[in-house]
Amino acid sequence: MRISLLVVAASAALLLTSGCATDKSMAKQSPFDDNIDYVKVNRVDAQAQRSGHQIVWVNLPTKKYRQSRSEQVGIN
Repeated sequence: MRISLLVVAASAALLLTSGCATDKSMAKQSPFDDNIDYVKVNRVDAQAQRSGHQIVWVNLPTKKYRQSRSEQVGIN
């Protein structure tokens, strides 16, 4: 009886503390990411404001960049 109570208490403690573990992939991304296209965000927001609309960004637009020839073929 005492051993089963100890096993139940240990199992409950493990289950409760495992819910607090976080993963680095879940970390919040900085709002000042270098890859976000802030020019486009400002342009779209300004146009929406002029026309009386409000934009709610779910995924901010990212910058488009052109790969160099060495990046395309995998040369270092």
